[in-house]
Amino acid sequence: MGGWLNEEDGQFYYDSIRIFTNLEAAKQFGRENRQIAIFDLTHLRLIKL
Repeated sequence: MGGWLNEEDGQFYYDSIRIFTNLEAAKQFGRENRQIAIFDLTHLRLIKL
């Protein structure tokens, strides 16, 4: 479980966490599940979808 503050709308979101070894698969999963963004643990960066 994780969470983050979306500075654009001021809302705090709780997330269940799923770790992928393939970034493109993670992006696809995020899009399919209507996520706002994913977080790249390898490069410690937010990727907006």
